[in-house]
Amino acid sequence: MIGEQSIIVIDDDDLMRQSVAALAASMRFKSQAYASAEDFLAGYDHLQGSCLVLDVRLRGMSGMELMDAMLREGLRVPTIVVTAFADVPLVVSAMRSGAVAVLEKPYRAQELWEAIREALAIDSRIRRNEARLAQARRQMTSLSPEECRVLDLILAGKTNKGIARELSIGLRTVEGRRHTLMNKLNVGSLAELIQMVIEVRPRRGPSCLSASDSTERHGINSPYPRLRDAN
Repeated sequence: MIGEQSIIVIDDDDLMRQSVAALAASMRFKSQAYASAEDFLAGYDHLQGSCLVLDVRLRGMSGMELMDAMLREGLRVPTIVVTAFADVPLVVSAMRSGAVAVLEKPYRAQELWEAIREALAIDSRIRRNEARLAQARRQMTSLSPEECRVLDLILAGKTNKGIARELSIGLRTVEGRRHTLMNKLNVGSLAELIQMVIEVRPRRGPSCLSASDSTERHGINSPYPRLRDAN
């Protein structure tokens, strides 16, 4: 198998599930099959890279309802929507919900193959970005309270002398803390520092995160931390 990525198919038609599984095997990818959206939510392993081949008409929760639920839960699985009734409103709705492609049954195996390759490439980019942000959050939690105060004042546009006056500390102390926090965050310029904080800080919150805040709000150990809560 290539890497750890998996092709997931959700379809209440046994033959369709078998067909997608066979295509996945021919592409040398693992596959997982579910007959309903509810079964998927109960059994999906969010730590494994994947893409989703999703039928619109399902027993119980529909494919479109599942996509809406995934959006609400922050579950980012690149999705290929398949349907026997691809009218314009459905296609528009699916694309707005983040579908990579909408294929009308019966589709050609080549069409699905190309859509799957695109979806898996997107999944790889998502996970690389999540890993990068998780690392940045871990670095942010390593800052001491004193370094955090210096960071907040840097972001407020204060010079080193201004920070020294604000905190009633020496200029050398400010310079030392600034140097240390830049090293801890692995940034080489003010522009990189600002960009990093913009990406990882909570809205309207402090620049620095506690370890518990970082895990609970951002899911350091999982790019999709709220999936299990969906049940």
